[in-house]
Order: sequence, then structure tokens, then C-alpha cells
Amino acid sequence: MYIVGLTGGIATGKTTVVKWLKQKNVVIIDADQVAREIVKPNSYSLKQIEKVFGKDVILKDGNLDRKKLGKIIFASEKERKKLDAIMQPAILEEIKNKIKYFSKKNTKWIVLDMPLLIEMNYLNLVDEVWLVYCDYETQIKRLMKRNDLTKKEAQDRINSQFSNEKKKKYADIIINNNNSINDLNGELKKIYNKLLIKIGG
Repeated sequence: MYIVGLTGGIATGKTTVVKWLKQKNVVIIDADQVAREIVKPNSYSLKQIEKVFGKDVILKDGNLDRKKLGKIIFASEKERKKLDAIMQPAILEEIKNKIKYFSKKNTKWIVLDMPLLIEMNYLNLVDEVWLVYCDYETQIKRLMKRNDLTKKEAQDRINSQFSNEKKKKYADIIINNNNSINDLNGELKKIYNKLLIKIGG
């Protein structure tokens, strides 16, 4: 089974790319969805988060208060590393389980959709890396608009990840999303068709 690692900085347009791939019935393993699954109420990971960050990050209904935790970790690398130490081993285990599942079903190829694919060094899980790219200023504007953030809050979130320029070094395919949706769709069609030829699908 061939595995494509799809990554890109926050607000670069990765979600738009995923939607396009889903329309082609490509199997997607969504690392963010996995991260949500492992912090359900009463889960081991959520209990560990509560232990490290306190009861304030847990809502009354027992769910994780993502907004409150987000403010803590995006403002401090030290706090972010504490969270990663809890989350990443559990995320990796669950992703490997999903890969095994699709492999047993003889799935030809899948996409691992993972914002921190490079930062967390998950590169050994994938056969090639697709990077959704846009310039820094475009990224800030999109994130401010999408999440209703101040410029400083948007910059903190973007700067908590590797820069898009740094990620380029690890990418086999760079998907340019600086322009229109039509330009993006045209580029995706070419990349998709090339991959199908490559893997014989």
C-alpha cells in the first residue's frame, strides 16, 4: 500500500485539498481526527492532560476545552512540548492501527493528512510528502479571518510550526495555494493523475 503524507502550515488550504481528494474517493487518515478521538471524556490521554495542565482545561461536560488549552500551548514552547509528550505516542499508535486496517483491506493507496508530519518526524510512515504551500502574509490573513484572531495570535500559531519555507525541503510535491481555487484544482488534477500512473492505479 502506497502512503502519501499530506501536510502544510495552518491556514494554507490543506482542508480544501482533502475535500478534493475525498471527491475522488481517496482514503484519508486524518491525524487531527485521531487527536480528537484519543481525548474523549474519561480517556487516558485526557486524564494525563488534566494532570499536567489542571482542571481548568476540562469543560463541565468532561470534554477538553480546546480554546483554553490552545492559548496555553501556542504562547509557550515549553507547554506545547508537555502536550506533545502526552499526545504524540497515542496518536502514532492509533495511526499505525488505521494503516494496518486499510492495508489488510488491500487498499491501493491512502493519504495521511497530518499538519505536524515533518515537525513530529513521522516521515518514515509515508512514501512521499505533499506540501500545501502559501506565502506567510497570505497565511496570516487567512488564519485571522478563519479563526477570528488578532495578528499576534495568528503569528503565534503559525510560528509554533516549522515555516512553509523550511517544510519545502522535505516535500516531494509542493501544491501552490497562493492563487485561485481553479488554479489549485488544476494543479491537484495533474498531481493526482501522475500518482495513479506511478502506482499503477
